[in-house]
Amino acid sequence: MQLLVLWLCCCAVHFSAGGDASAMLEKAKAQLQRGESAKAEKSLRKVIRSSPHNGEAHNMLCRVRAQLGKFAAAEQSCAEVVRLNPGSGGAFANLAYMQELRGGDALAEAESNYRKALSLEPTNANAVGALPGILQRVGGQLQDLGRDKEAESKYAEAVRLNPKLGSVHQLLGGLQHKRGDLRAAEESYRKATKLSPIEAEAADVFKWLGLLQAARGASEEAISTLRRGVKLRRKSGRPAVSLVMNLGTMGDEHFRQARSEEFEVFSQACASAEKAGNEVASRLPEALKAVRRFEESADWIAPSLVEYAAIFGLSPVQGAYGAVWYPSFRDALAMARARGHPAEDDPGLVVVFGIALGEQCLFAVAAGMRCIGYELLCNSTVQPGRQMVEERSIPR
Repeated sequence: MQLLVLWLCCCAVHFSAGGDASAMLEKAKAQLQRGESAKAEKSLRKVIRSSPHNGEAHNMLCRVRAQLGKFAAAEQSCAEVVRLNPGSGGAFANLAYMQELRGGDALAEAESNYRKALSLEPTNANAVGALPGILQRVGGQLQDLGRDKEAESKYAEAVRLNPKLGSVHQLLGGLQHKRGDLRAAEESYRKATKLSPIEAEAADVFKWLGLLQAARGASEEAISTLRRGVKLRRKSGRPAVSLVMNLGTMGDEHFRQARSEEFEVFSQACASAEKAGNEVASRLPEALKAVRRFEESADWIAPSLVEYAAIFGLSPVQGAYGAVWYPSFRDALAMARARGHPAEDDPGLVVVFGIALGEQCLFAVAAGMRCIGYELLCNSTVQPGRQMVEERSIPR
């Protein structure tokens, strides 16, 4: 409610009043200065009963009612000030502010009244400061209704009026990206990452900026952008791998817990497999640890996203690799093997597509089966996966 403090002097709404009304108005001012808002409201209502066209009293009543939380009544008082003094930009700005507080359908009215305030007083500080935020909120409403073109227009005007609104650059970039204007989207994303990096990172803007840069061949710039995104994601406490993995509705904490529990079950299964004669089983838990350390590293995330853009383009679909419970995977393999009626000496063969760093192939080996993995991200994914296998002497 800080803006309300300015209201007593922001509108030229002074009207003459009779002696009693004038004295009561001065009493209300004194009460207001002492913080006696409820008493001031009663005094102002008395002034208005005896002098209904006293714009200053209506203006003060609007402020007092807002301080008391009577926003609907405050808006009515502000509207009366506008009616009495239609040439006051400040009066329109105050009415717009009350409509802004009401939100919802009133935001369009607030936008209109801020525009009227500026047409009357182009330097009105309240309107100049508030209009970009209103445009952002109205744009959001239009976007929710699927009216992207109108929403983009509101966002573009908002950043023209206030170029420092990083969140609006982000929203604008999203709509430009959606309609295929990739160079404009890249520029908007770039501004968002500079002006509000934390908010931009939470919305995957660093990721999409990096992908756009990679798509036009600026690989080094893309790598730098993506590394910064990984750093900020880690700093926020989120799993860095969520930049390349779709966690769906799982959520960060549930994901971490599931992965931890999965690792414990996997380790126990490997211990049992080793006792049953699986010679490599003891090396698999450490291999899985290595994979999961690497998939949190910018050394893998940034190059893999750049390679992803080169191969698949700019599809917004993220893979769900690695988000699989080992017990479910093991049960699926057992069922397939049973239906295939393999010979006792045939360990079975598993073919995995999109193996990323090979987690599911490790699962297959732990279950005592051979595995073939097929992955298109050769440079960023297959090569380091192969190196991890070789370092731990795991047959492949």
